Amino acid sequence: MKVLLKFPATTPSPSLPIMKKPKLCPIPTDSPPSQQQQQQQDPKPFILLLPNHITVEIFSKLPITTLIQCRCVCKSWRRSLSDPHFARYLLSLTPPSLLIKRCRSFYLVEPHVRNGAVIKLAEDPNYLTPYLDVVGSCNGLLAVRYNSGQFYISNPILGEFLTLPRPRGRINCSFVCGFGFSPVSNVYKLVMASIPKKGSEGEVEVMVLTVGSGIWRGIGSSVYPCWIQSSGVYLNGVIHWIVGTGKLKLKLENAFVICAFDVESEHFEELPLPPGSFRAGKVELELGVLGGCLTVNACYKNTISVWMMKDYGVSGSWTKEYDIKDKLRGTFRSHPNVPRVLRVTEEGHVLLFFKHELQVHSLGKRGLVRLEVDRMPLVVHGACVHIPSFVSLKHAIAG
Repeated sequence: MKVLLKFPATTPSPSLPIMKKPKLCPIPTDSPPSQQQQQQQDPKPFILLLPNHITVEIFSKLPITTLIQCRCVCKSWRRSLSDPHFARYLLSLTPPSLLIKRCRSFYLVEPHVRNGAVIKLAEDPNYLTPYLDVVGSCNGLLAVRYNSGQFYISNPILGEFLTLPRPRGRINCSFVCGFGFSPVSNVYKLVMASIPKKGSEGEVEVMVLTVGSGIWRGIGSSVYPCWIQSSGVYLNGVIHWIVGTGKLKLKLENAFVICAFDVESEHFEELPLPPGSFRAGKVELELGVLGGCLTVNACYKNTISVWMMKDYGVSGSWTKEYDIKDKLRGTFRSHPNVPRVLRVTEEGHVLLFFKHELQVHSLGKRGLVRLEVDRMPLVVHGACVHIPSFVSLKHAIAG
């Protein structure tokens, strides 16, 4: 029950005369106006006067490309977006975007934003080389290989870069790499397998670098002679590759398996492929991640079959989600690069990287259509799924 309290109105004492409040005349002075007077003469925009918790709530609902521009508005907004706790909270809410590469420039594409959004990211003058290869993306950080066997870690949204030490090893070999995060020890690791070239002898040596340690460690040799996918796919503390077994040279069925590297224990395990015939020379395979599930893209002559592992590690949980057919623009396997399925939009459109373009396949239709977004380059040299983050490198690798 609400109680309304009423107080009597104050009245002047009858024994005292009622006096009017005198008006004060301003005294002329030559002193500069105070800060309060300046604010009254030049008021701030209303949005800059909002309480900090309301501003942060608004930030959490804006696209990343807009937030990148908000960092340049004022110091208070930059501090809010640079706060480590808020940056990690924002990372947990951020949907995946696309990171595309043209020569040595990177662009962030948000296809889920209405009409799309594109912004060119900062470049580091220390890595002005056209030979940039994205090894992996994890928690907003990129591992990039440049030149031959040299790597750096970056947060492309903040324009922060960290050069990694050059790994030891033979020159007469090729490299297979992977980048991932251990949620147990809270560290990032880079994995590299040096594969001898044809005609040279040697084993497949595997080395690991814990980011921030500055030391490459050898963890032994691999039993897999052929690694199909040059860059590993990270999911839930594990890096995955498709590798060939001894049956690969004979072009027999079941010549491929999924090699899984646990980032924390640094041990390799095998995962089964989807059911079906995957004969060497008849199909090209590539791993990916869609909707938080591991996927296998099986590329045949005119069809791409997308399989999804609904229950991780369970062979019976493989489900064929999509069959993408393109009879309008030639065969898939006639191109040197296998089509890469990047993500699926809320409307059910499948985004792919194929023939140096971002392309779209609509469910229920045949063929692919080029994705056109304002300010996005038409010719693309690489594309991957990336969740942008405002977590600084120094906070991400503090462990």
